[in-house]
Amino acid sequence: MGSKIIYSNEYRNIINIPIEGIQDFEENQDKYVEKYQNLSSDNRFKSLLIPEKSLQKRIQHLAQLIVKKGDNTGRFDFLIVLTGAFIFGADLSREIYKISGMEVFFHTVKLSTYQDEIKREGEISRQVKFELEPTDIEKRDIIIIEDIVDQGFTLNALLDYLVSKKKVNSVKICTLLLKNLVNPSKEVKQSRKNIENHLDFIGFTVPDIWVAGYGIDASNDFRSLPFIIGVNEKFYLLN
Repeated sequence: MGSKIIYSNEYRNIINIPIEGIQDFEENQDKYVEKYQNLSSDNRFKSLLIPEKSLQKRIQHLAQLIVKKGDNTGRFDFLIVLTGAFIFGADLSREIYKISGMEVFFHTVKLSTYQDEIKREGEISRQVKFELEPTDIEKRDIIIIEDIVDQGFTLNALLDYLVSKKKVNSVKICTLLLKNLVNPSKEVKQSRKNIENHLDFIGFTVPDIWVAGYGIDASNDFRSLPFIIGVNEKFYLLN
């Protein structure tokens, strides 16, 4: 089965990505295959999920939504979750400026978990550590910019931190990707439910597989790709 064709009107809404990936309707099929064929020989690569053109078109619509739902303060305060969301946040801010002329102010936060980096079946919790804390965000209207929402433990910790410790005025969450989890534990379900209730802007939903590209890494690989791929998990588990 080939990739799903996405048409211009579909970019206005959250796009559900099938395991085969998607292709923009404007892409010439021959050029499309040629453009990404070098990936097929990479043992780390599994599939092309979201091509560059589709990413940029959906981000344009996310920017429009953020501007439309703005709070009339004359500014946007992005809290970029490092390292994965830095490319997404930069592209999104430029689109906001193109649409509205409004400036985006950047803040950063970096978090890590105490447990293994690899998600395990039946996982019930992850302790979260702040490696880099944001400054000058008290009483701000914050938009968290995240690359991907998976189990939700990190974002739940960040939400609590912003409200209880930093005393921000309000928090919205914008995530490029939302993963459709398969057989999560009861604890993960609860964690995800809480986060999903706070998600204001979502770019795409993706299958429960390893993904990388566009700032997202697989063991520090693939961050610089201008598109999103599915990763061959076995390569990393065996190496």
